Formats: sequence, structure tokens, C-alpha cells
Amino acid sequence: MNSQNDALIAAVLERNTRTMSSPSNDLPVAEAAPIKSTAALLSDCLLDSIRSVFQTMCGLSVEVDETNEAHQHHVSGIISLSGEVKATLVFSMHQEVVFAAAEGMLGVRPSEFDADVVDLVGELSNMVVGNAKERMKLKGVSLGLPTVVLGGQHEIAYRSNVTITVLRFKSEFGPLVIEFGMA
Repeated sequence: MNSQNDALIAAVLERNTRTMSSPSNDLPVAEAAPIKSTAALLSDCLLDSIRSVFQTMCGLSVEVDETNEAHQHHVSGIISLSGEVKATLVFSMHQEVVFAAAEGMLGVRPSEFDADVVDLVGELSNMVVGNAKERMKLKGVSLGLPTVVLGGQHEIAYRSNVTITVLRFKSEFGPLVIEFGMA
């Protein structure tokens, strides 16, 4: 599905950058400036945001994972954007990434998912998405409260009319994924 999203975004960007013709005399009016789709803008802002938040707050380096390999994730933070942008974002991580992030932020490496770790996942989700929201520089966008889902076999399902974009990352402690759905 990711390649379908990429193809759709490329088609929209191409259409928006073509020279437009004046209907009255077929003279070129002006070439439209490239306009990024909201999904492409959000993707770019999330890429920058996750790197910044994990480096600054947790002392962890996060890189884009080009492999498209499916990984098991033990925890997901779910948060929504509403207003001019309507999206549900799911931030999923391997437990070792969560434990390393907790150690970087709290100074203690947990050995299990307790209330503090669940709160940390919610806060990391809030920081990453909130930072991306600010980078988008759109007015009238609100951030919802995070919800955390635990368990190695969990799956997040979206309504059938939602377009899903998946951004995969890797760290020395394991994989991370941000996916978002926009109707």
C-alpha cells in the first residue's frame, strides 16, 4: 500500500506543478509553485520530528529504514490531529527501543511495561506528533490525547476509506514505525 501512496502523491505533485493555461486566450498564466500534499508535508515533518525528539530527549539515533521489512512491535501510541488536518497517527516501537528511550529520559532502564513506561510511550507520541504539527505551520490543527496499546501481536485497523502512510525507522535497539491514516 505504501507504493500506492507514493504513486498518488507523485501524481498530485506533478499535476500541481504543470503550467496552467488561461481559458480566454490559451497563453500560459504562470507555473504553479510545487504544492506538497498534506500527507507529504506531514511525512516530512514526522521524519524530522522523530529524529529530533529521540536525539534530544532520549539520546538515541534514529534513521529511516528503507527495507520495508515487517517487524513485531510491542507497544503503540495512538494520537490524532483534528481541524484543518484530520489524521490518526500510530507510533509503534519494539520493547527494547522503549526501554532504551526510558533509560535516556529517566536514567533507569525498565525491565517490563509498567505505568511509567506506558506514560512515557504516550509522552513520546505526544512529543513526536506535536513537534511535527508545529513544523507543519498550519493554523487550526489540534492534537488529541495519546492512547497506548500494549502487546506483541496487536494490530491497528483503519476504516476502509482511509489512506495509510507508513514511515519505518531503525535504531541500535530495534525498529520503530509511524503510520498515519487520513480520510
